[in-house]
Amino acid sequence: MKSASWAKCSAHTVVTICLLLGTAIIWYLDPLPQPSNYHDLPDQRTLFGLPNGMDVLTNVPYLLVSGIALVAVGVQYHASRNLSAVFLYGCFFLATASTSITSSLYHVAPSNLTLIGDRISIVIAAASLMGIASLNPFGALEGLKITGIAVIYGLWSLFYWYQTSTSPSENILFYVFFQICVLCFAAYCCIMRRQFAMSYKWVAFAIAAYVLSKPFEVYDSEFFEITNGLISGHSMKHLIIVFSVFALLIHMLESASDALTRVEERHEQDLSK
Repeated sequence: MKSASWAKCSAHTVVTICLLLGTAIIWYLDPLPQPSNYHDLPDQRTLFGLPNGMDVLTNVPYLLVSGIALVAVGVQYHASRNLSAVFLYGCFFLATASTSITSSLYHVAPSNLTLIGDRISIVIAAASLMGIASLNPFGALEGLKITGIAVIYGLWSLFYWYQTSTSPSENILFYVFFQICVLCFAAYCCIMRRQFAMSYKWVAFAIAAYVLSKPFEVYDSEFFEITNGLISGHSMKHLIIVFSVFALLIHMLESASDALTRVEERHEQDLSK
């Protein structure tokens, strides 16, 4: 019991230590600059008057699913007693909705300035995912603390890259490390699901969809050539990530249903006594 209590109380401390250790190691590695041709999007077709139109329009499904999810969060707010969980889900879906907008702005006018706006939304969404994943194994309070720590570190890593982006020492490694930590932590929480009643299969699905989307971003031009100019890797990435948002929406709804079932079972047990 003591070891379980210790793990529950110190989850945010463990996350902080891992981030600091990783940062210390990266500090002594050679810097990793963002590819110099990152903003040279292969699909530059103008659609409906929008430059890089396909990359812009593939953000629409992302926005629609996020909007539906925010409505569901509003319903959960009135029905749930766990306001911390509702807050984390709200932050996640609000950030994904924001990402669809900031991503569109970036693709209309690709630059480091518009890119950092896009990545700020991504950082908040990623940090909220860590909080959501930690709700069941570590509790709501730990989830909020972990989210706060992740937001601070993610924003720092992002602004560090932006500050160095115009110098020979440009380094995006800290931001990459942040994303890896988010995925590893969320995956760890999914592995722990067997110890708890709540299923984390949809969180695992969200992680898998996000991981699957990354090669399309990296091999943007190559995918555009493979499809004979039909769709670029970046556009395909947008469409795949929609499934991550949808998976988290299903997870929220199932979690709320499980919680309501447990409350009703306890109520029935109390009445039978």
